[in-house]
Amino acid sequence: MEGKSDPLIKILKSQLSHAGGWINTILQEIAALDEKTKVSLLEKTGRYCAECHSMATVKRIVKETKDMQERIKRLKEQLHFPEMKVKGKDPIESITLEYPKMDQPCICPLVQYGVVDLNTTLCECTRGWIKANFEVLLEQPVRVTIEKTAAFGDDRCRFKVYPA
Repeated sequence: MEGKSDPLIKILKSQLSHAGGWINTILQEIAALDEKTKVSLLEKTGRYCAECHSMATVKRIVKETKDMQERIKRLKEQLHFPEMKVKGKDPIESITLEYPKMDQPCICPLVQYGVVDLNTTLCECTRGWIKANFEVLLEQPVRVTIEKTAAFGDDRCRFKVYPA
């Protein structure tokens, strides 16, 4: 059985490599756009990624509890955030998310699995992913800032969420 899947795995790896090259090319072109367009475009891709990969979990947490501290605790556990620090209680002033670089160069699975290269343009996509998830979790608009990233050569990525 294992021998029969080898050609399929080889084909899938090849296609993934081609897709990664395609995405890297697009990211290079996006990086050249004006800041407003680049941020808007990548926020939308991050929101799409949230809808596909994490939003069901966030919506379930919101449905199960109204307690914000409990929501944040569950989100940290269920989405495997290494570090999450909350400033303020009622109201929450800010939430800091940190991802130590360690063996993962980036929080983005496309980078983690070697599909695309680590680059600063993807940080805007991650910012959009965080924004989408926390707007649902906190049930209000949020602003997300990028404070540090491995793509800029920092030892970790740090994003800060500010409720509106």
